[in-house]
Amino acid sequence: TLDVCHEELFAVFANYTIESGLWRNFSPQMASNMLWAYGKVGIAHMRLFDTFAEYIALNIGSFDNQNIANSAWAYATTQLPSQSVFDTLTRRACGRLNTFRLDELCGIMWAYVRAKPETVAFSQIFEESVQLLVPRVATLDAQSVANVIWVLATCQQLRREAVPGSRELVDNLMIALLDLRVRLDSEGAAQVVWSLWRMGRFHDAWVLFVRTLSDGRHPEHGKTGYTKKHAVDGRQRYYQTLLMETEKRGDVQKQVFLWKQMAADFFSRNLRTACLNCAVMAYLNAGDQSGAMEMLRQMVRTKLFNKVTGSLAARLGIKDLEAE
Repeated sequence: TLDVCHEELFAVFANYTIESGLWRNFSPQMASNMLWAYGKVGIAHMRLFDTFAEYIALNIGSFDNQNIANSAWAYATTQLPSQSVFDTLTRRACGRLNTFRLDELCGIMWAYVRAKPETVAFSQIFEESVQLLVPRVATLDAQSVANVIWVLATCQQLRREAVPGSRELVDNLMIALLDLRVRLDSEGAAQVVWSLWRMGRFHDAWVLFVRTLSDGRHPEHGKTGYTKKHAVDGRQRYYQTLLMETEKRGDVQKQVFLWKQMAADFFSRNLRTACLNCAVMAYLNAGDQSGAMEMLRQMVRTKLFNKVTGSLAARLGIKDLEAE
């Protein structure tokens, strides 16, 4: 819980637990807590996890929802091959997922797409979870919405087909996002934009960006305490996804819009100028000289130009930008 990682000490605990046979006397809560602890500090002690794979197989009937969710999370986080463990957890979880709290349900879905091997993603956990989440969309917070959409996109990528019922669920989540009933921070936004793009829903990703994200929101938006202090700026990640697809589609207007939005996000005049230069190059690469000229005029008016801008202007036959 304190994120204190002393590898030698953790190795001593693990070896003693195994060699003494103490693990056989653990309760399911103790077993899942120990697995969670090793996953939390990132120590994949293979013998320990193999031993508890046996424990899970022997005692799965006594596992409650939290024990299932914590164990799945631990094996997924450590990235140890664990097909048999997830098969056992699936048998226990399926048919009772309606008793899981929302955070447990979202957590177990996340674990199943992160687990090794990738065949774990074919579990019936996803079909049942989707059915349960459709009528509960209004109860999901921003983090859960972002995680669920990412999970479904990743699962679709692994399966090479969508999870049955997932389109209706994502449609409902999109409505909540576009109505601003759920407001994403920049990190969650990057996650959702990438996910929609991976699901072949670029139009939805674009609409989400234009209607709710193109406000230069700070990565601290919606966060408090520790998470606010350590907020990750996801804006460049969703810009990257959108730019990649608009360039692939040859949509110069969307490319220029994105470069302008990126320029508006920066405080540094040099970085703003660099973004606007990229907008000019997008016009030039598309053969739109009038668009490039208008962009250059805007840059001159706002005094956001440099030597690179001059080189681009020279390609249009303009020798003196300020005179132009």
